[in-house]
Amino acid sequence: MLKNVTVYLGLALATILSSGTGAYPQCSDNALNVEIEGNNKTREITILRVAKLKGECVPEGGVDGAAVKQLLLNSHLFSSVEVDVEESDGTITVRIRVKDKWTIIPVPVFYTSEQQSGGGIMVIESNLLGLKKLLVVGAAFSNRGNRYEGIYVDDAVMGSRWILVLRPLYMQRDLFKYD
Repeated sequence: MLKNVTVYLGLALATILSSGTGAYPQCSDNALNVEIEGNNKTREITILRVAKLKGECVPEGGVDGAAVKQLLLNSHLFSSVEVDVEESDGTITVRIRVKDKWTIIPVPVFYTSEQQSGGGIMVIESNLLGLKKLLVVGAAFSNRGNRYEGIYVDDAVMGSRWILVLRPLYMQRDLFKYD
C-alpha cells in the first residue's frame, strides 16, 4: 500500500515539475521581450519581479506600460522610470529605462530617559546586493552601556510571495558601578 502511494506521489511530482518546462514555451498570444537599461545596482531579475513581468509569455491581462511604471516607482528603488511598450510580429517588447536611487541611508539615533541617555547610528540598506532586500545594522552607546542591533527583511524568499524577517542581532550590555 505504501509503495503504491509513493509511486503515485512520485508521478504527480514529476508531472508538476515537467509541465511548462521547455526551451521554447508555447505562448497563447504573443511572446514577451523585456529590455532593461540604466540599472547600475538593481539586478534585472529584481526589476522583472517588481514589474510582474516574469516569464517569456505576455501576462493574461496584457502589458500596461503605466502600471509597470507605477509598480517600479512604488518600489522606491528608482528616481526615474520610463516604460515603452511596442507590439510587432507576435512579440511585445517592453523597454524599461531606470535610474537607481542611493539606497544606503545613515540614521542618527539619540535617546534620553530618567536614568539613561545616549546616541548612535543605524545604517539602512534597502537594496542589498541589488535584490531589494532590507538590512538594518547599528549601534548606540549610552552612559549605562551599549546596544547593537541588526535586522534583515526579505520580501520575496527565493522569488516567492513569502516575507522573511530576521532579527539576528540584538544585544544590550549594561555597565554597573558599585560603591
